[in-house]
Amino acid sequence: MKIYNNTQNDIYYDTKVSSGGGDCGTIEAQQTEEIGWDETDNVTLHFVALPPEPQGGVTPYTVTIPESKTGMTVTIGLYQE
Repeated sequence: MKIYNNTQNDIYYDTKVSSGGGDCGTIEAQQTEEIGWDETDNVTLHFVALPPEPQGGVTPYTVTIPESKTGMTVTIGLYQE
């Protein structure tokens, strides 16, 4: 599975899968990262836009992909002011 960061900021991501395990890392703005987990059910993706929002807080987002297929791309598109 690939994650495409369709934002103007770098993002930090962390994945968890129902069978155990996961990945984490940073994806630069407008870039794609291959995270594996093809043909895996219930992949949960947590991500945070970098830099964090003002006052030192973070803006976390979570999405669960019920079924991942080989060649699947998940596009992350956020709007930040």
